[in-house]
Amino acid sequence: MNWSVDWSWWAVDPRQVEMSNRLQAFFASQGMADYQSLYTLDGKPLGGGQTTGLVATNAVASLAADHPRRLAFVRAVGTPGAERPAPLLRRHALHDGPAPLQRPIPRLTWLPAETAAAPARSGNR
Repeated sequence: MNWSVDWSWWAVDPRQVEMSNRLQAFFASQGMADYQSLYTLDGKPLGGGQTTGLVATNAVASLAADHPRRLAFVRAVGTPGAERPAPLLRRHALHDGPAPLQRPIPRLTWLPAETAAAPARSGNR
């Protein structure tokens, strides 16, 4: 999500916020736990499972998104899905290839203050 990182650094082009909001709206409409990694150009799912790389990419879009659903995409990075393990298990990190690092991924510490009141997840951290 190059435009999301660009927005987080410079915040110059408001279209970047719109693109992130639209991207996340599409995947949220498919179901946070059910969206697939392959779609036709008109938005019909082709399958492919929910890959860790796509989950992480959608989370990065939160850097530019301003809709409250952005937090659900960030939280999804550490939540295992049916076809993808939790990233902290080190089978897959934030991508779907072999893990290049042999150390745990640090916890996300840039979450907005409103997440502080959210209940802690059980399981992997």
